[in-house]
Amino acid sequence: MIYFARDIKRSRNFFLNDPELMRYAVDILMHPEFHHMGRRTAHKHESRQKHLLNVAYYAVKFAKFFNVNLRVVVRASLLHDFYPYQRFKKYTSYREHVKQHPKEALKHAEEFFKLGAKERDIIARHMWPLNKKRPKYKEAVPVMLADNFVAIMENFYHRAWQKPKRGAKKAAIKTKKAAVKVKTTSKNKVKRVQANRAASKTARLAKKQPNS
Repeated sequence: MIYFARDIKRSRNFFLNDPELMRYAVDILMHPEFHHMGRRTAHKHESRQKHLLNVAYYAVKFAKFFNVNLRVVVRASLLHDFYPYQRFKKYTSYREHVKQHPKEALKHAEEFFKLGAKERDIIARHMWPLNKKRPKYKEAVPVMLADNFVAIMENFYHRAWQKPKRGAKKAAIKTKKAAVKVKTTSKNKVKRVQANRAASKTARLAKKQPNS
């Protein structure tokens, strides 16, 4: 599953290694602005670029199942959260962010890519029913299903997997500190033993010397 891929390159190659998907997605995936999405977050601390790739991956699976226009689904899913600002920096209210970010994503995407009517509609309305306007086209269904699924997984991932990772990291640091402490204690012990031996040797030599 691409979602669990640890690097962006592997996720991107899922599209680039498929000739059909590559025709639809190559201009987006290779664009510098899409790469900049790697510096912005999606849910929790997940990279926005990885979120877009994950959503597109599952949207492709759903699109093939529902037998809808694959080109529209690929391009709309890769650009559905293509807004240019850091999450919650421009709109601190969650409700306002949900309402405004699809418009911001569409506006930003249109600056760099040529979009059809279906793609524009899906990007602008992919947050339905949280937003009132309902998508007009059936190609929106795979994108919305994938977006909701990935959002849940990303939030669950950080709760269920990141905490043990942080715990393991803390345990490793604690073990390292303990090892350093043991090493330091051992060094100090050796120094004390050497000092005691030196003192004993000095005392023995002093006893052997005749009194003047």
